[in-house]
Amino acid sequence: MGLLSLMVGQMLVIGFQGKSIDDSWPTLLQQQVSDGQVGNIILFSHNIESPHQIKKLNHALSEAARGSMQFGIAIDQEGGKIQRLRASTGFTDYMSPQKYGEESPKVRYQISQQMAMELKAYGFNINFAPSVDLHSLDSKIIGVLGRSFGVESSKVVEASEDFVNGHHYAGVVTCLKHFPGHGLAIGDSHEGWVDVTQTAQTDELVPFADLIRRDKADMIMTAHVFNRQYDEKHPATLSPNVIRTLLREQMGYDGVVIGDDLHMGAILQHYSLDEAIVLALQAGCDMLIFSNNPLAAMGVKDFAPDPDLPTKVHAIIRQAIDDGKLSYAQIEHSYQRIVAMKKKVLQPFVDEN
Repeated sequence: MGLLSLMVGQMLVIGFQGKSIDDSWPTLLQQQVSDGQVGNIILFSHNIESPHQIKKLNHALSEAARGSMQFGIAIDQEGGKIQRLRASTGFTDYMSPQKYGEESPKVRYQISQQMAMELKAYGFNINFAPSVDLHSLDSKIIGVLGRSFGVESSKVVEASEDFVNGHHYAGVVTCLKHFPGHGLAIGDSHEGWVDVTQTAQTDELVPFADLIRRDKADMIMTAHVFNRQYDEKHPATLSPNVIRTLLREQMGYDGVVIGDDLHMGAILQHYSLDEAIVLALQAGCDMLIFSNNPLAAMGVKDFAPDPDLPTKVHAIIRQAIDDGKLSYAQIEHSYQRIVAMKKKVLQPFVDEN
């Protein structure tokens, strides 16, 4: 496995089907991780059965990476409606972000610290949280689900900082989402394209800008929202105007940018896999999520999870470099951002049993 493949592997976050390392897909994934073809994985509720099971699975996959602190095991654990580890499967239920935002700074920090320590105990080292979107009940994917810390940007910033600090205590990477703002969007990008041209407000950028200035942005996740004020052709995840111009140049962010799941309906209904990957990287994404989760691909005809997806993604990126659509230097720069971010926050996973 060459250096380019190892760098591309770090850029990928791969979802899978299965709960045991002995299942056929996790067995293949173990080899892909060992080869450096996959540098990060993401688990969903369908992968989780019990504390013992998930610890064993994550430990086996982490061991396949030869104990490298560069290997990422990610999860969406916001609290409330969006938490993959739940009391029903033997873990802890956490309050919704909406309720979390009402707590005192001290309590917020303690809750976040507890959540992160639980994640770390079961092998997770990346939490795709918090959502720093503003609250609106018109938003069925954010507001209705209680995923925002509040209506006011200042409140969102303070609660987000407490959340990030608590996770950093445990050595867990966090991710601010969904840039440039999904909280005022009416539609759901799992189902298809969401146009926020008429609903987007500049206040939605404030939490990102303030948290960047406070050095609390481990990584930033883009939204699959379409805003014609920024780009007439592409949603934020695929837009250099949003990522390179707005986020990097105007807001001064030079950290890791990760695109939201490229298997979501907002992407797959409009772009081929090749197009989505190349456009996302051209736009400025450093990392790409492929959930392999049918629940994410609502409205996508004939969607099927694919165990061989990492091989296909590697081939697409290599071909794009050969064709001059992407550069080796760009891949190297993304890799350096990812490694720097992980070294800053992560600690190696240690099985205490």
